[in-house]
Amino acid sequence: MAERVQSEIRKKLIDAFTKNETEYLSGQHLADISGCTRTAVWKHIEELRKEGFEFEAVRRKGYKIISIPDNMSADKITLGLNTEFLGRNLHYHDSVESTQKIAYKLAYNNGEEGTVVIAEEQTAGREDGP
Repeated sequence: MAERVQSEIRKKLIDAFTKNETEYLSGQHLADISGCTRTAVWKHIEELRKEGFEFEAVRRKGYKIISIPDNMSADKITLGLNTEFLGRNLHYHDSVESTQKIAYKLAYNNGEEGTVVIAEEQTAGREDGP
């Protein structure tokens, strides 16, 4: 459950940066829209930095996104996603046997509508189910 909350916060932050690419967003504003503390916002931004996102941080102005990493990640895919529900619940993997197997398991366990499973690499051939 905690991982899901963290993911939702990250999605809200990425959405805010996507909609305001050229503007600074204050830590308080980001905390308000994501429903967490300013300290939590800072921690999420630090995690995004580890993934290769670059931010400019200016005292009394806030954060502005400077660049997006070249490597693939769930956060990068989410950045700029303009859908209401498709892909809003994203499962990204570097390498899996089959994205279809993962999708079947998620659907079987009442997965969220619009869930997308994506991977850089699949190591097994197509199958009809789990």
